[in-house]
Amino acid sequence: MNKNLRSGQSFHNKQQVKDAHLGSCLQLLTSSILFQTILLRTIMKQSTIIITIWLAAFELTAVLSLQCGQPAIKPQTSRIVGGRDAIPYSWPWQVAVYEKRGRLIKFACGATIISDQWLLSAGHCFHNKAHVNGYLFYMGTFLRYEKQALAIQSSEVHVHPLYNMKTMEYDVALIKLKRKIPFSNKVLPVCLPSVRNYYPPVNATAFVTGWGRTTESYGSMRLQQVDVTIIEAKKCKSMYHSLFGTINTDLMFCAGHEGGGKDSCQLKRKIPFSNKVLPVCLPSVRNYYPPVNATAFVTGWGRTTDSDGSMRLQQVDVTIIEAEKCQSMYHSLFGPINTDLMFCAGHEGGGKDSCQLQGDSGGPLVLYDPETDKWFQYGIVSWGYGCAHSNMTAVYTIISSHLDWIEATTEMYIPEKPTLDNETDVNSIQQESYESYESIEIEQPNSTELTTAEVLMTTI
Repeated sequence: MNKNLRSGQSFHNKQQVKDAHLGSCLQLLTSSILFQTILLRTIMKQSTIIITIWLAAFELTAVLSLQCGQPAIKPQTSRIVGGRDAIPYSWPWQVAVYEKRGRLIKFACGATIISDQWLLSAGHCFHNKAHVNGYLFYMGTFLRYEKQALAIQSSEVHVHPLYNMKTMEYDVALIKLKRKIPFSNKVLPVCLPSVRNYYPPVNATAFVTGWGRTTESYGSMRLQQVDVTIIEAKKCKSMYHSLFGTINTDLMFCAGHEGGGKDSCQLKRKIPFSNKVLPVCLPSVRNYYPPVNATAFVTGWGRTTDSDGSMRLQQVDVTIIEAEKCQSMYHSLFGPINTDLMFCAGHEGGGKDSCQLQGDSGGPLVLYDPETDKWFQYGIVSWGYGCAHSNMTAVYTIISSHLDWIEATTEMYIPEKPTLDNETDVNSIQQESYESYESIEIEQPNSTELTTAEVLMTTI
């Protein structure tokens, strides 16, 4: 048996997928040739077919070049003190989740694009939220709210059936959008790891992104990023043991800076992918702890200090912390944590990290794979103790421990080296008719009605 084929998937089925993809590509090429031929025949009568075939091939190349985890605009990955504004559109899988409250919308969480119709986020962002239609998902945006951003509603919201509010185990959610995402340079999917139940590589530097709090009060209007270090499971458990007892490092991990100072502060239609909106790659290995000591990135619009959130998308680099150290960090607070389901990442000295429940929740922790030249999402911003405190890094949901559930729910096959299977014509993205929400007002602390993005918004 071909060891590269997943259980339950035959070579015949795989060949059908390839044939269907080839057929779609040929159909796109034929349609493009026909359109360009009609257009150019009104201008010239000679060499029309040659020119139109070249144009169609160029368009097809542009479409097929859009792959998960490969942003067209490269992010800033140098280590920094504290978080920083992300380079606009350099984390194209980042999604801003808004909760609709009548004619008001309120920023709630972050999410990531993993395919042309599915998003990945934290379970606590949607737990006990009854209305599937009560959310808007903004993609291809640097500011937390941009008029030009792609906004799509959800058709389904799936919180993991084993999600536990007390232990924070299985803190993961999947959102199906009402329509497909038109990928572009600003909208792309992240890659997911293929190894199941894999703890991230300890001491690796990861990045967390989001619009969460940049201080302990308000969220950021700009997308932020912060680098964090993956913390070993043992230390991750000890960090929170006194507060919460045992944490399950089979399902979560810690990442951040143990000295504090930076950390992550905790769809009804398909997404039209474009250069600004693309899915992230997911790992294919099940139950795989992220590589310890590796550098990862977290993005989001969360708090950049202990006060306000960012209007611009932020990014921060973090280091994957080994499971034992992750356990020890929280052991005195919360008891054992399950490092089969979660891991720690950040900087043990503190200073930069993600801030849970403060705008970064649900956002991605991604690592760069130089072999495939792609970005893979290994973690979801889940929980932690404050923002960027010393010896208390953020804790992330291990995505590879939930790949079977992700595949079963989304009916999406995660290959060993994922690539996009989306035939969106990037040259026609601007002609897409996006849903307009210009009349929706944005809620802020003093309840003043807003119609522009220049005024700071609150976070849940």
